[in-house]
Amino acid sequence: MCILHEAWMYIANMNQPIRLQYLDFTRGLAVFFMVMQHAILVHEQYAGEGDGILGPLFLVLGTAPAAPVFMFIMGIFLARALEGGRRAIAWRGLKLLFLGYVLNLLRFTIPLSLAVAAGEVLPQENAPWTLFQEVDILQLAGLSFIITSILPRANSRAILPFIILITMLVSPLLWQHFGDNPWTAPLWGTQSHVSFPFFPWVIYPLLGIYMSPIMMKLPTRPEFGKQLIVMGCLMLVLCAVSYAWFPVGDYHRSGAAINTGIMGFVV
Repeated sequence: MCILHEAWMYIANMNQPIRLQYLDFTRGLAVFFMVMQHAILVHEQYAGEGDGILGPLFLVLGTAPAAPVFMFIMGIFLARALEGGRRAIAWRGLKLLFLGYVLNLLRFTIPLSLAVAAGEVLPQENAPWTLFQEVDILQLAGLSFIITSILPRANSRAILPFIILITMLVSPLLWQHFGDNPWTAPLWGTQSHVSFPFFPWVIYPLLGIYMSPIMMKLPTRPEFGKQLIVMGCLMLVLCAVSYAWFPVGDYHRSGAAINTGIMGFVV
């Protein structure tokens, strides 16, 4: 099911009119490492913490780098789609959101319901209905498509940096005061089954939208590569300088400093 999950994400981004080899290659690496990371977490006895090298390596590469990189690249192509019909983007987002819950039904709810019917006693966090509400990367992608199709200036390079900054600063407030509402879990939920809440994860596709003009021209404008390296390093430095000022959180709900550092790595 993990492989099916990542395959859906790849298919969701295949039908773009423009193919850029370096983006396809990077996205392919992200999918590969996500698949390997899920396989190790589910099937490897010690979750890659043994004496081997590949297990911990796949865990690292399939966690922090993979999902942000994938969502960033999705945003690059989403920027071009916004120049066309927004209704088609919203409809595509609804389909991704629906597929996310269909996948939850197939990989969690039905098998666990059969286990309960057979007499298995499950903890509440692994209950069939609880895991049906799992918020994973498909739900994040669907919401990102829907919200950006609604925002009137979602592809404005003058406004996007402020939207990203405000999202990073506001997200911890949403987790602290509104995180336990199951109806808003896909937006800012703090439950264990919410892996990719919209706040703050939408910053990565928004960053992709913002940088899309540069990324699209990168193969023919190699000087842009040096600018990207400088930009990424500056963001990593900003992360280190501001680390003590913002809540650290965890991988799924990180503070502004950590998010800035991850964006620097992505760039």
